[in-house]
Amino acid sequence: MATKEIRKHRKEKGGNGPKNLGVDRISRLPDPLLHCILSSLPTIYVVRTSILAKRWRRVWISIPVLYFEEFNNVTFQGTVKNIRRRFFKFVDNFLLCRKVGNQFSRDTLVMTRFKLDMHYHSGIRITKKIDDWLKFAVGGNVEELDLRIKPSYKTRYYQIPYSTVLNSRSLTLLRLKHMKLEILFPVSLPSLKALYFKNVEFDDETLQNLISGCPIIEDLHLSMKSYSSISGVNFAACGTLRTLSLSSVKFTGEWLEDQISRLPLVERLTLDDCIGLGHFSIHSISLKSLVIDIYDTIEATFSTPNLVRFRYNFHEESIISIDAPKLLEAIIDFQLYIYTYGTWYYDLIRFLSNLSYLKKMTLSTYSEQVIIIPENVRNICRSPLPDLKHMKVKISKRDYALNKTSELKLRDALLWCAPSVETLEIV
Repeated sequence: MATKEIRKHRKEKGGNGPKNLGVDRISRLPDPLLHCILSSLPTIYVVRTSILAKRWRRVWISIPVLYFEEFNNVTFQGTVKNIRRRFFKFVDNFLLCRKVGNQFSRDTLVMTRFKLDMHYHSGIRITKKIDDWLKFAVGGNVEELDLRIKPSYKTRYYQIPYSTVLNSRSLTLLRLKHMKLEILFPVSLPSLKALYFKNVEFDDETLQNLISGCPIIEDLHLSMKSYSSISGVNFAACGTLRTLSLSSVKFTGEWLEDQISRLPLVERLTLDDCIGLGHFSIHSISLKSLVIDIYDTIEATFSTPNLVRFRYNFHEESIISIDAPKLLEAIIDFQLYIYTYGTWYYDLIRFLSNLSYLKKMTLSTYSEQVIIIPENVRNICRSPLPDLKHMKVKISKRDYALNKTSELKLRDALLWCAPSVETLEIV
């Protein structure tokens, strides 16, 4: 009797258990959800989903994110020359299908992002092909353009077509990597909000012409291939800027002071591996996040009443003074492995005393010996972090052979630094 009831229940549900496991529920999703799932994949894999089922045959043609990446021996197999030829052929054919699809579709096929990651081999034919691809993207009102066109050995850099990309009215994000820019005339990017350069070569005139044509830019990230100077650039045209990140560039402390004073809305400032700063003083009411990762010796004063997050790569010869009463979290990195002079611990205590009002801190170091402040130093100094409640210590090369006494010394030193600590985590 029970067996009959079970069979009846299975029949009402539409089958016998295991057969239901083969139901393709993903194919029942609407196109926007399928596009969201597929948007993180290179476009060639998106096209290959068309063989999964009849429902998938038309999905790839309307995907809003186009991502072309030149894989070596993964997507396209064979010799380097054949891989390159197949890659170019695939991109050409895909964009042709997309163009035809736009002509016969009731609704215009939307393109939100166009990403191109490839090696560049100089030549008129190849350059024209890339130019045509970018013209297609900009003509489709693309919003985000991500170009990583790395020159091959002994090959000149690819130059972005000025009239096509740098006069787009729809572009909101431009990301360039492994390229060289030379812009002799002002550009017009009225919708651009974010600009990212990584390993990009450019001069002051090029950068000035570029940012002057971005009236509503909010995020600016500059990382140059070499330590070129940007002291001739004036960021006053970027009055809407909220995030400024400078990496591997050269400028003076006076220039930085002047630029920050001209950016009343900037909330996030990152200085990474920059040179030439020396002495400088930053006063900013709007600044909320500050990252300093500089290997040169600097002497800096920060007056930032609304700062809530601070990250600093500690340099034992630098002098940092920071006034940030609302600071919630600090991350301090100690990258130097060996300290050769006895006053090192006094420098550390002096710096940490700047953050005496802090409640949460993370210390990252190569070795635990760096933060074990000797007892004779503790006997003559005040605890630098009297109000700290939460401390996390990250040790990249921790000595697990430490005996119990040494382990206690580490904890004692940390508890001396922060006598009111409630949670102490050592990883």
